Amino acid sequence: MPVKISHTPYDGIHFGFEGIQYAIDNGADVINLSWGGTGFDPFEQMVIDSAFEKGVIVVASAGNDPPCSPPDTCPPHYPSGYNHVVSVAATNQSDRAASWTYYGSTVDVAAPGVSIWNTWWNDTYSFLQGTSMSSPVVAGVAGLLKSVDPDITSDEFEAKMWHTSDNIDHLNPAYVGWLGGGRVNAYRALLSVIEPLLAVDRETSVEDSGGNQDGRADPGETVDWIITLDNAPTWQLAQDVGVKVTTPDETITFQVDSTAFGDIPEGTSASNASNPFEFSVSDTAEAHWAMFYFQIAANSGAYMAIDSLEMMIGRPEILVVDDDGGDDVEEAYWRDLESLSVVFDTWNVAKSGKIGAVELAPYRVVIWLTGAQEQATLTADDRNSLAAFLDLGDRSLFLTGQNIGDEVGGEAFFSDYLHVSHVADTVFGFPVLEGVPGDTISGDTELLIVGAEPQNSPSAVQALAGAVDIYSYKDEPQGHVAATRFESPKGYKVVYFAFGFEGIRGTSGYSDSWFVLERILNWFDVQTEFTDVSESEETVEGLPRSYSLYQNYPNPFNAETVITYQLPNGVGPQLITLRIYNILGQEVRTLVREVQGVGTYRVRWDGRDQRGEEVSTAVYFYRLESGDFSLIKKMVLLK
Repeated sequence: MPVKISHTPYDGIHFGFEGIQYAIDNGADVINLSWGGTGFDPFEQMVIDSAFEKGVIVVASAGNDPPCSPPDTCPPHYPSGYNHVVSVAATNQSDRAASWTYYGSTVDVAAPGVSIWNTWWNDTYSFLQGTSMSSPVVAGVAGLLKSVDPDITSDEFEAKMWHTSDNIDHLNPAYVGWLGGGRVNAYRALLSVIEPLLAVDRETSVEDSGGNQDGRADPGETVDWIITLDNAPTWQLAQDVGVKVTTPDETITFQVDSTAFGDIPEGTSASNASNPFEFSVSDTAEAHWAMFYFQIAANSGAYMAIDSLEMMIGRPEILVVDDDGGDDVEEAYWRDLESLSVVFDTWNVAKSGKIGAVELAPYRVVIWLTGAQEQATLTADDRNSLAAFLDLGDRSLFLTGQNIGDEVGGEAFFSDYLHVSHVADTVFGFPVLEGVPGDTISGDTELLIVGAEPQNSPSAVQALAGAVDIYSYKDEPQGHVAATRFESPKGYKVVYFAFGFEGIRGTSGYSDSWFVLERILNWFDVQTEFTDVSESEETVEGLPRSYSLYQNYPNPFNAETVITYQLPNGVGPQLITLRIYNILGQEVRTLVREVQGVGTYRVRWDGRDQRGEEVSTAVYFYRLESGDFSLIKKMVLLK
C-alpha cells in the first residue's frame, strides 16, 4: 500500500507521520520509512508508539551522508532513531558498509543499498543507492515473518535482525559493533520462527582427576569432557537434545561419545556435566590440535546440525602471551608460528587477566608481546612472573613491544634479566633495521618495520655485559640499537625487540617476519618446518630464485588457513593473482591481484567466497599465476 506523504511536484516530506497514522488505520502490518533527518519530536515518537501498540512493524532507513565524522558521533537520525523502529544501514555488493551510510548504536541491521533497480520518475526505472533502498529489503523480510508469525512485534523483529543476520565484521573492521546484527539474511530469519539454532560453546572443560589435574587432555590420560550447547536468542525451543561426538584423530579413543542435554529454550544453554563425554589419549601422542565433530539432534530428529571445534591435546612448549591492550597484533605471531608448523598455546591478558608464574612454569618458551600499548606494558607482577619463569633455567623468552622500555626501562628486570639498558624512548625516521654479520639470528638480514602495524615509537637499547646487540637502526647517526639477545649462565635465553615484531614487513630486499622468528626459535632450540632460507638451494643471496607455492597450513582446515608463496629474484615486479576454485573449476575467491616483487608472501583464507559467505565442506584448489607461469595445489575445508 503506497502512501503519498509529499506535494506534487515533489518538494520534500511534509506529511510523514500523518502517513504512518493513515497506514495504521488502514490495516498495515509493516510500514517502511525511506526518509528522515536529525531532530527528535515527542509527537513523532507517539505516532510510532501507536503503531507498536497495534502490532505494526516499523522499518526505517538509517540515513545517508552523516553531517559529522565519524558518523557514530553524529546526532541521532530520525525516524530510524525512535524507539520501536528497526534502523537499516546500507551495504554494497561485497557486504561492505557503503561509504555514505550512517552507522552507530542506533542501527539494528544492514541491507544492500548500492545499485538497486527501482522505480523512478515518469514511469521509468533506474539504479539507485541509499539507505532508502536498504530499508525496503528489511521491510520485505518483516512481511515474510509476519506471514508465518502474525503476532511478531516490532521489538521482536528487531531482536531477530540482531540474531539471524550474517555477521560481516570481518569485512568491515572499522565498523565493528556499528552495523547492528550484520547483513540481513531472510532465510535465517524465517528459520528462526520454526527451528532452534544450537551450537557448541567454544568454552569447554576437561576433568582429568586421574591424571596430572591440569585441566587438559594429556598423553596417557583418560578424561571427562564437559561441553555446553547454546540455543540462540529469538530462535525456537529445542526439545530432547542429543549429541554424538567423533574425531579423525588417531591418538584419541572415546569411551563415551554420546550424551543427552534435555530441552534447551531459546536464548539459554545446557551442559553435559551430569553425563560427560569420556576419552583417552595415547601415551605416545605429542602436543597438537585435535579436531572434533558434533552431530546435534533435537525435536524428534526434525532438527539436525553439525558443529566442530579444536582442542589442544597435551601441552606445547611455546606460549604466546597477548598483552597488547586488546588490539589484534597477536595475529601476526600466530600466522608466522602456523607457517612454521609450530604448535603453541595462547594467553589473552585482556580476556583472562594477568598471567602468573604458576601458569608460565609449564612452558619452555614464552613469546610476550605488548604491541603499541603505552601503559601497564610490563607491570611489576609481570616482571616478577617472568623472572620466576627464567629462574627455572632451560627457559627462553622473546619479549617485544614499542613502549616497554619507555615505561619500565629503568627497572632491575631490564638489567638483571634482559641485560640491556634503555637508551631512547623513540627513534624517529629510521624504519630499516640492519642485522649483525654472522649473528645466529640477525646475520644477513635487514628488516623494514613499516608494515600493517605502524611503529610510532620504536625504542633504543644497549646491551650490557654478556648480552649481544643483534639489530640497529640503519643509517641512524647515533647508531642506536633496536634488539638484543642474552644467554644466561643460569641456563635461560632472552631476545628483546625494543619495537613491535608485528611491524616487520617482508617485501623486496627485506627479510620476512617468519624468517626472523624461525631463527629466534631455532636459537631457543625449537624445531621448525623450514630450514634457514639463506642456506637453501632455492635462494640466491637470501632471495628466492624460483616460484614456489607451498601447501596451505593447516590442511585440512576449519576456520581459516594460510597460503605461502615465493616470487623469484631477477624478474622484476609482476602482476600476481592467487585464486580459489571449487572442484567444478568455478572461481570462489580472488585472494591476491596486485603487482608484487621478489619475496615470500603469506595470505589467509577464511573459508568465505567473494561475497563474504561461508563456503561448504569440500575440496578446493588454489592457483598462483603470473603471465604464462602458474602453480596449483589442493586443500580441504572441513566443518
